[in-house]
Amino acid sequence: MDLTKYYPDIVAKYPAYVTQRELCEICRICPKTAYNLEQQGEIPYTIEQNHLIRSHKIKLTDILAYLYRRECRQEADSPYICAMRTFYDEHLSPYSDLLSVKDIQQITGFSSSAIVRWISTGILKAFQPGKQYTVPKDFMLDFLISPYYRRIRRKTPLQKELMDTFERLWQEKGGGVMGIQIINGGFLTTIQDMGRYGYQETGMSVSGVMDTRAASLANILVGNDTNEAVIEITMMGPTMKFTEDEIIAVTGGDLGAKIDGKPVERYRAVLVKAGQTLSFMGMYGGSRAYIAFAGGLDIPVVMGSRSTNLKSKVGGYEGRKLGTGDEIAFRAPASWLPHMAERVYGLPSYGAKEWTLRVVMGPQDDCFTDKGINTFLNSTYTISNEYDRMGCRMEGDVIEHKNGGDIITDGISFGAVQVPSHGNPIVMMADHQTTGGYTKIANVISVDLPVLAQCMPGMKIHFEKVTVDEAQALYCKEKEEFDALAKRLNTPVEPADDEQAVAIAAASEANKTAWVKAGTYKISVNGKEFLVELEKEVVRFR
Repeated sequence: MDLTKYYPDIVAKYPAYVTQRELCEICRICPKTAYNLEQQGEIPYTIEQNHLIRSHKIKLTDILAYLYRRECRQEADSPYICAMRTFYDEHLSPYSDLLSVKDIQQITGFSSSAIVRWISTGILKAFQPGKQYTVPKDFMLDFLISPYYRRIRRKTPLQKELMDTFERLWQEKGGGVMGIQIINGGFLTTIQDMGRYGYQETGMSVSGVMDTRAASLANILVGNDTNEAVIEITMMGPTMKFTEDEIIAVTGGDLGAKIDGKPVERYRAVLVKAGQTLSFMGMYGGSRAYIAFAGGLDIPVVMGSRSTNLKSKVGGYEGRKLGTGDEIAFRAPASWLPHMAERVYGLPSYGAKEWTLRVVMGPQDDCFTDKGINTFLNSTYTISNEYDRMGCRMEGDVIEHKNGGDIITDGISFGAVQVPSHGNPIVMMADHQTTGGYTKIANVISVDLPVLAQCMPGMKIHFEKVTVDEAQALYCKEKEEFDALAKRLNTPVEPADDEQAVAIAAASEANKTAWVKAGTYKISVNGKEFLVELEKEVVRFR
């Protein structure tokens, strides 16, 4: 199969044979995954020995073939592609089960030479029992729904007409993703969970949410596990339209969330109806907001996580930030949750301009003079403009080293405070590199990292020393708080007895209808919820 025209950007950039490192770049995978693909036979390779250097030599065409197979596998089971196959199957019903080149001309509008080229290159599977090619209808259907055919740039009028017809029917039947549609992606909007663990040895960073507290609370409020993927919004938020009813919770910074122009209460479970639009109007406090969706988002798990690694272009939504036109489906949407009235949490305050971050000293605090340690713990630092998901650089009094800021490269954790030779601290954030060669004077404790995640350039930071035991106690206290909240909100509602059920139903419905039909009712009285089971119609008088 000649796929060079299908991937022109890759062909133009890379030679006919590439290395394993270039394989990782092309396929956007880590070295471990590349090695596994080679061992499994997905991507053929040869060993090239040159003096002391031993490397993998891989044909670029083999990589293109893998990319094409991967793309087809990812799309094969999608509702959109299944519907397209049904559409083309109906369109081909007048034709016999075995198609000639002439039949394919009538179906696609392409010339016989183009069709023969598809067959000779293997893009369209066919038989040649004699002088003429024969294409089984199933093979033709596979070709019509393939990425290659759908993405041909110079489409024939017939091909375009059929595609437009399908798109119109798809939309009329309520096609498209039942979830959210991104109208405007905002400044930096990504899919994140608690991170991708177990791959730092390969150079893959953990990533995940910047503000773990806000993301955890958002998930708890909508009944999810705290590790469920959320949408992380930085500074200027997106605009998204809901195509299905769903319960959400917006937490973190106040970025002016509104539904159809009406303000959304943060830290509360809210039902958004299909057709409504969620937007963000600006920054009123904090810098990052989070949206959790009941039941979760339909985002594939890559290496154990749904988080977006922007640098490696892995995970999340195609490994990138969300943009206009993107669509994400809900996995298990909900329009009602138990204790809806109680699914609320107190609003945090982000109004301060100065914050204190508690730190555990080490692991290289012995590389600093006593004066340097004292400077670090007693000075005020200003967050610079060099602040992103990878790290937060601060400016202030120089922290004095004993013998410079360079060390033998070792591992880095979220919250590590690096101090290079220039003497100003850099706090490593969610997308931090896996290793580094600068001295680390301390590590910000996990419960205080959300504070830094909500800070903006220009804010002042102080560092306060605590012990490991104190840090662990604070972490355990927060976890116990989250566990208690989740248990309280997700405890099933106890059904009321018969008399109470009728009384509650009557009190609740008295001003709406003259009777209550038989069935199950969810009734809320003074903030307390009941399940009402009525075996027969109850007639009431006003």
